[in-house]
Amino acid sequence: MTYTFHPREVALCGFSGSGKTTLCVKLIDILSKRFSVGFAKHSGHCFDIDTPGKDTHQAHTAGASTVHILSTDQFAAYGSHATDFVAQRTLFSGNDMVLAEGWKSGAMARIVMVADNDVAQTYLSEQTRKSGEILCWVTPTANVVIDDDRRAFTRDDAAGLADFIASRFDACIAQTPLYGLVLAGGQSSRMQSDKHLHGSRR
Repeated sequence: MTYTFHPREVALCGFSGSGKTTLCVKLIDILSKRFSVGFAKHSGHCFDIDTPGKDTHQAHTAGASTVHILSTDQFAAYGSHATDFVAQRTLFSGNDMVLAEGWKSGAMARIVMVADNDVAQTYLSEQTRKSGEILCWVTPTANVVIDDDRRAFTRDDAAGLADFIASRFDACIAQTPLYGLVLAGGQSSRMQSDKHLHGSRR
């Protein structure tokens, strides 16, 4: 299966000012009560992530291409280069899902925020050039009717949208085969000791 960050990921897309960040925060607040949620944001411009004068900023300014800082309960990392697909797919390995903001042209399944039916039709007309599936729409009010069979939520219905996302991922998990390997050891009558002790000597 092809994915950008995580097998269970969804991107929240929309034009600037459509309320993506506000809705993302609400969704994370709801979903994180049940899942370990990762968050990724796509920025179309340069941004600052560290404070000038701090140790990590000095290291980055001095030429470190990747900077990582961690304590007993936090970590952060940034660099002056794009991450490769291996780094992207391992960064969120400890999470149950990833909610992304942006990537409207990427391969991720998308929830699209629109102001009206015309904007929705624009996204639909571009869909043939995109590999990411449109899952549903988010509209400013219930009065906006989308000419499409996909479900539509209002911006204020974060709880309903969170349930929609959770149900999708629950179905994904239920359809994923589970493989296991059981290794058993114990007292050996021939060797007169626990079998794992013999294996550790090899």
